[in-house]
Amino acid sequence: MFDSILVKQHASDALRYARNSDSRCAEALKKFYIAGKESPSISRLIMKNEQLNALSMTMEYLRDDIASLRGKPSELAKEWLTKHLLGAQNLSHAHRAEEVIPAIIEFNTTLEKLYPKTGNLREILIEKSRIVMDAVKPKAGFFKKLKLKKFLPK
Repeated sequence: MFDSILVKQHASDALRYARNSDSRCAEALKKFYIAGKESPSISRLIMKNEQLNALSMTMEYLRDDIASLRGKPSELAKEWLTKHLLGAQNLSHAHRAEEVIPAIIEFNTTLEKLYPKTGNLREILIEKSRIVMDAVKPKAGFFKKLKLKKFLPK
């Protein structure tokens, strides 16, 4: 049985650990892929949503720091951007960790088995934020559909 709350917790933990340069990032990412393999499409959507939430939270902290005059806005923005980029780099390193790679391979294998024809398109739609959690997005326009069409299998 797919536990979306557990998957969301592991995704959130992995992103938080990556942002704070915590060594537990790889373990949380491994748990995310293991728990998420039962529904890989939803799991990817959860991870994307958590990434967007983390970025939004970072921007809120930055706005609060600027509003409270904690320092020069340009220096504060540079500080927060550096932390965000470091988190992305740490997450990338965690994806290449030895203990995480088997879980990623198993996750991707399950994704290919469940969605042999539409798996690629699902990933693109999630990555381009055409599908989001807890919201209904408007229908894509003609040109957006045309851009996505190249990812459809022949």
